[in-house]
Amino acid sequence: MATPGPQANTRQDVARWAGLVEGRGACHHPDGTARLVRSALTTFAPELDAHARGLCTASDPTPLLPIPNEAH
Repeated sequence: MATPGPQANTRQDVARWAGLVEGRGACHHPDGTARLVRSALTTFAPELDAHARGLCTASDPTPLLPIPNEAH
């Protein structure tokens, strides 16, 4: 979802998977993680929509977190 361009059903899949995790752990950690994911999908919906259209609204292209290099 971070890379601009068509996303197919990625966002819907992530939301669905988050729902499948809730209530399945021995502790509440998985539930909190699922809530965080769903909250991020809602909070960043405009940015995700822009990315799906091939745009990015970020003014600085530098990632906030390091992105590991892909093995070739």
